[in-house]
Amino acid sequence: MEITENLDKKEEVFSKEKADDFFMQLVRGKDVTEKIETSRGTFTVKYPKQKDIIAIGRMVARNHIGIPAECFDHNTETKIQVVSTLEIIVVDGPDWWKNAKKENENWNWGYVPDETFLNELYLKAYDFRSKVDENFRKVENNEPLGVSSGTGNEDSVDYGLFEGMSGSASNN
Repeated sequence: MEITENLDKKEEVFSKEKADDFFMQLVRGKDVTEKIETSRGTFTVKYPKQKDIIAIGRMVARNHIGIPAECFDHNTETKIQVVSTLEIIVVDGPDWWKNAKKENENWNWGYVPDETFLNELYLKAYDFRSKVDENFRKVENNEPLGVSSGTGNEDSVDYGLFEGMSGSASNN
């Protein structure tokens, strides 16, 4: 995993010493990238920040060509999501990828005929994203953030559908 100032600038190797301010480095504009080995070459993918996730969503909407998402079968909708995601997060690749993008200014991952390869690249990129996400959720006692470790013995709920109910732990 690498931290970069900008994808056009020199890359800096991510070290354990920087783990404490990992989040802040990303907030300040750096990108996290990783080289992924696939059956069709090595690709560099970046960790998608919120702006990238929004861009993926826009690309998914554009790929729907005005047709409501619910009109697509699950398989097609998944392919639209995969192609749109790869379009945003893949920042470098082997010569065949670079040449395809140069030869056709409208080239996108939808031109790739090998579904197995697309799934391979997408899943490896997703694993990388999950690995980066783990850095944001680590705490000293190894408990996930935001998950209650209590027994749920709170006072009863006031007003509404669950009025008068309370949580309790039992050892039945």
